[in-house]
Amino acid sequence: ELANATVKLTERRRKTTAPGGTLFAGKTVVITGTFERLDRKSLTARLLALGAKVICSVSNKTDLVLAGANPGRKLDKARSLGIETWNEKQVLQQMSP
Repeated sequence: ELANATVKLTERRRKTTAPGGTLFAGKTVVITGTFERLDRKSLTARLLALGAKVICSVSNKTDLVLAGANPGRKLDKARSLGIETWNEKQVLQQMSP
């Protein structure tokens, strides 16, 4: 009846997360620098649990670089490749429920 009444039966959904339900799902992430509130091992474990792939070096296959204090050349390379970078505050905001 709705179709005959010219009601559109399609639904538009705004995609806010990657498949798998989290912002990090399916993303290739590099961690660089030192984080005050998270140690690298804990951060890596959380990212993996959220569906990310954590790698050691920046390349054109990297989706996101998480940069703490004193990030060094990885951050420079990410910027030169136009890869999105987040600081610790941004990381913590995205990981909070």
